[in-house]
This record gives sequence, C-alpha cells and structure tokens, in this order.
Amino acid sequence: MKNTIKLPANVYLRSYLRKCGVRFDTNIIDTVCNRGLGISFLISLAVTALLWLAHCSDWTFPGNSFYVIFFLLCSYLGFYLSRLCWCLKKRKKLRSDRIPVVCEAYAVVLYDENKFLHSGRWQRSAVLYKETGSLKPRFFSGAVRRGFCYDFRPDQVVRIFIDRENMRFYTVDDQSATAFTRARKSFQTTQTVGEVFSTSAQKDILKEK
Repeated sequence: MKNTIKLPANVYLRSYLRKCGVRFDTNIIDTVCNRGLGISFLISLAVTALLWLAHCSDWTFPGNSFYVIFFLLCSYLGFYLSRLCWCLKKRKKLRSDRIPVVCEAYAVVLYDENKFLHSGRWQRSAVLYKETGSLKPRFFSGAVRRGFCYDFRPDQVVRIFIDRENMRFYTVDDQSATAFTRARKSFQTTQTVGEVFSTSAQKDILKEK
C-alpha cells in the first residue's frame, strides 16, 4: 500500500494510524447529516415511482415479484429517512451541551479499508481532530466524504459534542471554530498594528524631547 500510494504531508491511512495507536470512531452523525438525501435515495425513489406506475398501468409481473421488490424499496426508503431524521435530531440535541470538547486539526485520514482505493475514485477521507489540553488525548473525525478532500488547516480549533451515554456518537462544530480562528488572526493583526503605532508614537515623543 505504501509503495503504490504517495500521500501528501499530514495525510495518513487509517490502517497506519491504528498501528501507531491512534484509534477513533467514525463520525456517523455529521456524515449522515451532511449527505442528506443522497444519490442512492433518489435512485431508489425513482425506481419505486416507476415500479408503481408500471403496476398501475396493468403491467404483469411474474408471481409476487412486484410486492417483494416494492416492499424492499419502501423499507430502504423508510430506513434512510428515519436514520436521517434521527441524526439531525441527535446533532441538534448534542450541540446544546454547554461543555464541549476542544480539539484541533491533527491530520487527514484516508479510509483504506475500501478495495477501490487504488482507483482514486471511491476512496473516503475525513479530517482527524485531536483533543487539546490532555495527557491522553482522544481523537475524533469530521464528516466522512467521498473522494480525497485535502481541507486541512493546522491552526483550526473545533468544538466536539459527545453523547455521554454512548461515546461513539458525537458531532463536530467547525463553523464556530472557523470564526474563532479568523477572530484570533484578526486580533493578532490588530495587536501587531497597535504595537507599530505605539512604537512610532514613542519615537515621536523622544524626538520632541
């Protein structure tokens, strides 16, 4: 694997991180919420609609094949919608917690369990975050995306809300974290400019003396 894939800096395979002792649970909630109604749901919905129209048009189906296929499609659509609604509700509930875990961007992880990794088309990736201020830091992942997305900022600080009853469920709030990072940079810039003006003002006072 290492001989066939050349990875950029700060990008690691999940299998390699496991060997190094870096273990984390995949971010299920944000992955499902960000995906929304994906392509598989839309295709299944279209096939279900076409199948129903064909049945209403007096098309003949061998045996009970229509009812079996229609039941399977409806079950999949129902499961998909219920899972999405549950994740949206869960994310809203978790983000109401007032004691989040502060983490910083650590690396980009590639899920190399996929057999299509070598094709470069169907691999999955996510940003990996590391807990700050802890001797035994925990690791969390952002939303898993299709393909390779190199969206890694080492100075990014995020808030992670964990389910206290089931630790494998959590959500990453990177929107407010991005705003915090920008505000910190703005403060540093303002402070630097202020120091320049203060230094120049002191020089003018010394010249007058």
